[in-house]
Amino acid sequence: MNKNHYIIVLLINFFALACNKIEPPVNESEANEPIYLLEGLLNEDSLKLYVNDTTVFISDSPYNMNGVEGYSSTISNLETGFQLKMTVLRPEIFLDEQGIKLIQNGDLDFIVHKPICKSFDFPIGSTQSDYLEIEMNGVSTQGNVLDIEEYGKYSVGLNFSNISSQTYVVPIEIGFKDDVLDPYFKATGLAETLFFNGSDTECSHEWKIDDIIVCNNFSGEHSLSNGIHSIKHTVRDSYNNISSYTTLVYFQNGNYQWTLESSYCSNGVIENNYGNVFIEVIYNEVKYTSIYNPVNFDNSLNISNIVYVLNSNNQAIDFIKFNIEFDAELKTEDNLKTLNLNDMNGTFHISVN
Repeated sequence: MNKNHYIIVLLINFFALACNKIEPPVNESEANEPIYLLEGLLNEDSLKLYVNDTTVFISDSPYNMNGVEGYSSTISNLETGFQLKMTVLRPEIFLDEQGIKLIQNGDLDFIVHKPICKSFDFPIGSTQSDYLEIEMNGVSTQGNVLDIEEYGKYSVGLNFSNISSQTYVVPIEIGFKDDVLDPYFKATGLAETLFFNGSDTECSHEWKIDDIIVCNNFSGEHSLSNGIHSIKHTVRDSYNNISSYTTLVYFQNGNYQWTLESSYCSNGVIENNYGNVFIEVIYNEVKYTSIYNPVNFDNSLNISNIVYVLNSNNQAIDFIKFNIEFDAELKTEDNLKTLNLNDMNGTFHISVN
């Protein structure tokens, strides 16, 4: 168990004990053998799933969507092979003074992937983009434009042929932006000195240049040698929520030249996908998903009657139990088959272990 995970576990245990909104079940059987159901219409036919732990089960697993953490639960019918999985992406702020904020009562938006263009930008008049090569997932692209098919958090390699043969790895976020903790910053330079300035928040700050900690304030300055250097700003709040932003700076002949910026070169990019949801179904051995169908931009999943169920042994939160209602239109990955879920409602859960 790494240090950050250990801290989060301690915080979860603390909130499970201290928060009035998080209550244990009336009796332990509710935690050990919860009763769940899901019913509605599947392509206008009646669909009923009653979890009985003999033929219909509910199971949980963590999820990773292109570097973004999530939590998923699946209702499975062993007799028919039907499966319905709901995945909730982790929100930007996972813990606060009231405890875990994975889901809240109200509507959750569906996340829907779309092709996105991302550009890496330099000062006006610079020809640096002519010498840039971008590497991602084993594929190289010449120039400063990168096309990405899905939302997520990626690592890209940047090579500047006119400066160095070294490849510099930079994390980028596509469709996500940390608005609350705000790790983004401005970097400027004068002679051999780099100046960096983040937001003056109540969070703690850590600045690394070339993987070496140089500052713990919200702003600072540091002397640099000629060449390309990475600068990373990490922000952490009192509940151990963490956000970071990394970019590159370049010094030549003892003078500051540029800071690598990035922007979207496509329209209609949705950046508030933290905490969003998607549905996957296996029906007649065919997999359908809501995540590629733009129709679901107009749909949402309603959450109500949230109950936090505690582990009877250590009193940590085991899972979050709630009522759901939703409509969704699912398609196969090749977009050739459609499956409609209408008037879906029932009792579901998401494990946070």
